[in-house]
Amino acid sequence: EASSPWEFSTHPTDHAETPTEAYQDLAPVLDFLCHKLQRTRATLKIWDPFFCQGTAISRLGSLGFSSVINNNLDAYQVMAEGKEPEFDVLLTNPPFSGDHIERVISYCTSPSRPSLLWILLIPDYIDKKPYFMNYKRLARENKTSDDGFPVCYVGPRSSPYSFTVPEHLKLDTKEERHTTIFQCVWFVNLGMYKSELLSWWNEKECKELNIQDSVLALHMADLPQLADKGTDKLTPAERRWRKKVREGKAAIGDPSRGRDGGNRQTNKRKNQSNTKTSTRNKKSRR
Repeated sequence: EASSPWEFSTHPTDHAETPTEAYQDLAPVLDFLCHKLQRTRATLKIWDPFFCQGTAISRLGSLGFSSVINNNLDAYQVMAEGKEPEFDVLLTNPPFSGDHIERVISYCTSPSRPSLLWILLIPDYIDKKPYFMNYKRLARENKTSDDGFPVCYVGPRSSPYSFTVPEHLKLDTKEERHTTIFQCVWFVNLGMYKSELLSWWNEKECKELNIQDSVLALHMADLPQLADKGTDKLTPAERRWRKKVREGKAAIGDPSRGRDGGNRQTNKRKNQSNTKTSTRNKKSRR
């Protein structure tokens, strides 16, 4: 049996390299962090604890982020032994199989690491998982940011990220689909810097960076829905909002989004209420 190139046990479908486009979309956020921490792209220390083939170093390096740590080590062993390298931000696309994502989020959101800045590229449905919902509740109770919840989201505007499996891994069709079927977005936790990031993104100096392909959102529902998840079930208001986001005509916190944020249940209740009101008015006119 051939020896594994990895220093830890793995599942073949977990090896999917983060596309350069995803790093490009995130680059403005990292530039903002450089500004706050008085770093440059070359000196911002980025730790990606999960190793695939090391392309995180080369792809981030191609954007000027040359202080990236991505070693062929067992991430969980490093974390358990407290041997994490010195870093400014944890940035990773973790394995999706099993309970990997939950374990990583548990590490990042541990009360013992209140100042940890982290950015994860994970499926958008994680936002509704019980363990992440519980984190949201605790974050708001502890007021970990100005608005109570420190996470915002960055995703593509026009097409979902496509992940590539290393060529030496021969997967069947079903396993290959496993690596691309989800719409993945960046979950960004910059702690108390969140409010400043949101303002900065919308200001002129941010627009000068020619941000065209990515969207920064306060809520997951504000990101363009690019994967096939039954968009025909969206309400007209939600479809209009997402079209505005794709076309770059919607700013963060745009009032046209509505208080309910395009929530289908809220809109449904509103439509039912309007229907009842209309019926009563017709009866009164009779």
